[in-house]
Amino acid sequence: DLVSEGESQSQRRQLKNGNPLVTVVDRTGIHQLPVLYCICEARLAKDHQLFDMGLLPATFKSVESIFTFTVMEDFIVDNLECKTTGQQYYTKLQTITNSMFPHRVPNRYKQLQRASRQWRDLINRKRAGFGYENPVEEKDGCMATFCPACPQPGVNLPEDWEEHYQPYVPLCIYSDY
Repeated sequence: DLVSEGESQSQRRQLKNGNPLVTVVDRTGIHQLPVLYCICEARLAKDHQLFDMGLLPATFKSVESIFTFTVMEDFIVDNLECKTTGQQYYTKLQTITNSMFPHRVPNRYKQLQRASRQWRDLINRKRAGFGYENPVEEKDGCMATFCPACPQPGVNLPEDWEEHYQPYVPLCIYSDY
């Protein structure tokens, strides 16, 4: 049972037993589910508990929307391979959730966009070798992937390339006919 409508917004998103009710977005649809956090003395922070369960919160202060890692990976693949926009992907999820009345499904499109930016950043950091517990100072270009096709002295250009090669100067001929 939900807390009555006359109470504040934060209290309305809880069950009567105090467990928060969140919107969970998964490949199978959009669901309203209660979340039970660990309350042990040696517990992790709430966002770390969610990460351990394969869940990405849309915000970290007041968690109301959670995206599964599988939906984030699926969205990135659809976006890159099929050129599916965020709006199209979320509409697909709404239709999967309720094909007769997709407009009755909670709209978490803005949260999907925010979470996808966070997810891409996390994946890029992971690929570049940065962890969330590693406070290494990042320098410009440190997360760029190595490109063997780009000219790099000592790798695919001789060290004295400036002496042997002339700079390319485009020749443009304009005529007034």
